Amino acid sequence: MSPVTRATARSDLASRPSAGLGRGLAVLLVAAVLAVYAPARLHEFVNYDDPDYVSENRHVRSGISLENVRWAMTTGHAANWHPLTWVSHMLDCELFGLDATGHHWTNVVIHTGGALALFAALARMTGTLGPAAFVAALFAVHPLHVESVAWVAERKDVLAGLCWMLTLLAYQRYAVQPALRRYLVTLLCFALGLMSKPMVVTLPLVLLLLDAWPLGRLRERGDLPALAWEKAPFFALAAGAGAITFWAQRRAGAVADLGGPALGTRAANALVSAARYILQTAWPSGLAIFYPFRPPSAAAVAGAAAALGGISLVVALVARRHPAVAVGWLWYLLTLLPVIGLLQVGNQGMADRYTYIPSVGLFIAVAWGLPSVLPLGRQRSVLLGAVASVLVVACMAAAARQARVWRDSRTLFAHALGVTSDNYVAHNNLGRALAAAGDLDEALAHYEAAVAINPGFAYAQENLGLLLGARGRADEALVHLRMAVARKPRYPEGENNLGNALLRRGNLEEAIPHYRAALALDPELAEAHNNLGVALEGVGRPAEAIREWAEALRLRPGYASAEVNLGDALARNGRPRDAAAHYAEAARLQPEWSEVHARARLTLGDAWLSRGEPREAVAAYREALRWKPDWPDATAALASVLATSADAELRDGAEAIRLAEEAAARAGTPTPSLLDVLASAYAEAGRFREATGAAQHAVEMARASGQEEAARAIAGHLALYRTGVPLHRSPPARP
Repeated sequence: MSPVTRATARSDLASRPSAGLGRGLAVLLVAAVLAVYAPARLHEFVNYDDPDYVSENRHVRSGISLENVRWAMTTGHAANWHPLTWVSHMLDCELFGLDATGHHWTNVVIHTGGALALFAALARMTGTLGPAAFVAALFAVHPLHVESVAWVAERKDVLAGLCWMLTLLAYQRYAVQPALRRYLVTLLCFALGLMSKPMVVTLPLVLLLLDAWPLGRLRERGDLPALAWEKAPFFALAAGAGAITFWAQRRAGAVADLGGPALGTRAANALVSAARYILQTAWPSGLAIFYPFRPPSAAAVAGAAAALGGISLVVALVARRHPAVAVGWLWYLLTLLPVIGLLQVGNQGMADRYTYIPSVGLFIAVAWGLPSVLPLGRQRSVLLGAVASVLVVACMAAAARQARVWRDSRTLFAHALGVTSDNYVAHNNLGRALAAAGDLDEALAHYEAAVAINPGFAYAQENLGLLLGARGRADEALVHLRMAVARKPRYPEGENNLGNALLRRGNLEEAIPHYRAALALDPELAEAHNNLGVALEGVGRPAEAIREWAEALRLRPGYASAEVNLGDALARNGRPRDAAAHYAEAARLQPEWSEVHARARLTLGDAWLSRGEPREAVAAYREALRWKPDWPDATAALASVLATSADAELRDGAEAIRLAEEAAARAGTPTPSLLDVLASAYAEAGRFREATGAAQHAVEMARASGQEEAARAIAGHLALYRTGVPLHRSPPARP
């Protein structure tokens, strides 16, 4: 198949607008975007989708690599297939790490490029600068588009928008002078758009509209079959991308089931949303990151149907005299179809970002339709320029104000609660922001509000459960965590958190299936591997536990908890040198974990001692006391080695007594084991009467508490002290 080769573009395409004026308008366009989005340099990542797309995504965080690019090409993560978007995020992490400023500026730059490409495409297609600049300016600074630009996770919007506009620009060049090379460039731009966000599937239909106006290629009905056949590769790509996207969304559980009353409700909501988007385009106020889905009233549906039908009737009546108006209106309706909600993805009723490309159609209809309603005369161009300037400046002011709302999660979701009602997503995410800032009481109130509004919202149930668990309300926490998993069955993080709650209650056998369920859904969830390891070791399966911790570290290098857990396991399995390496890495990653590092060094000391390496054991115990100076267990362990080591150069009775007495004092009530250590220290210093007394007391305490084995061992030590012989332990046989 070969593309249409007739050069049927309008004759006025041959006359190019003034290059100087065009460059000047382009500079003004860039300046307008920068004026609106300058605050982006101060913005943070937000806690809605940004973690999934960037800040907590291991493939993205680690930057560009063959493994990560392969993942981007094959994954349906985040319920979408958009490999170019993933790669762009990876490149940002390669350049800026997790500094949000760079990620935000990339969005701004891409959006600016899309606005410039739209300006160039419309100017070349129509041969007019003014209306093209007006459309591009509205696209660049309209408040409805702030969500797409200011939200890092919506990189897919601006990237797809840029590819869309570049496709238009390439198609104009092909339409003027058809050639296979130009056709393939157009097809490539479209393919890149599909790889950015599948919403661009309607672009082939828009190209057919542009064939009618302004390109003038569709002059009569007989031209349509050839022009449609010319777009066949575009339609094929669109169908493939649509199928992959539906698979990804269905697999992730993001698509509502079709059929039944729900389809009618979604159709009604789609009708009302299409009308509301027009109102918001004309008067963009009360914008929010999330609008809860609510079945519309019959009056709202009737009003929306009347409005859309009325506009369509007017457009049909003026279409012959004003084809731009018809093309703009059809552009809006067609491009809105993939996101209007007939196939419900997510639980929002509508979203500002869904207007990013459709609104261009409305701008075109206004830009080329407005002159026809203004009076003829010498002043019309002046009046048009004044009206356009006022509209653009008004949009800039409103967009700049809306952009400031996006500076952080707390501001963003507090604003959403201020302009919407019963917004359970805003309550939940504001709660997360408050919890991260340490405002736990306020966070709890917002989680409870979210659950009260929508008990089926799994994320709020989960967050409420986690916070209740952290506050010691374990039974209540477990109820909410179970409900989160029940409400969202394919939710690996929820399974992991439910497993954690069970683990903390000592229900290890019950926790293990939940960790395995989490890993069945997401084999790369490092937290679940780590926690499964803890549970497996707790039920006596250390070899499996070690494998899980090693996998957690493979998936997330620098995971401090897994480093400590693996170190503990290796120490207990007679590999203290390997364990020490993991402990050292954990201490480097989390130097504030004094309790954890002290415990780890105590475990390491015990491991060295079991291998007959008392000097290394002493070093490990001293390191434990450096992390936690007043810890009786580590103090007693060090005292025991200094008192009983077979290495005469290592023994120090005086220090052993000091340490043992400190340990006993810090413990409050001495235990048989502490008294045994104190007795061995006295014996090493030659104070056998005190050693005998302490050991005798230890034997009596052990027998009184039912510790018969300990009592027999201490009684053996007591026999030595009564004969004036200190306790020196022979080193175990080396493995």
